[in-house]
Amino acid sequence: MAQRKDIQTVAMESTGTYWQALYAILLADGFQVILCNGKFTKNIKGRKTDVQDCQWIQNYTV
Repeated sequence: MAQRKDIQTVAMESTGTYWQALYAILLADGFQVILCNGKFTKNIKGRKTDVQDCQWIQNYTV
């Protein structure tokens, strides 16, 4: 479905082992996947949320 929306690149945070299955699926579906180390997002100022992490990854890794 995302490929119908012309999405080619996915950026995601690699924490623990949860990302590995999704990473494999996205690669198999033809996406370019960029992994961001969680150590980089932990330095975000203020109260850290998943939304802030997503915005940081979108702005600084792609």
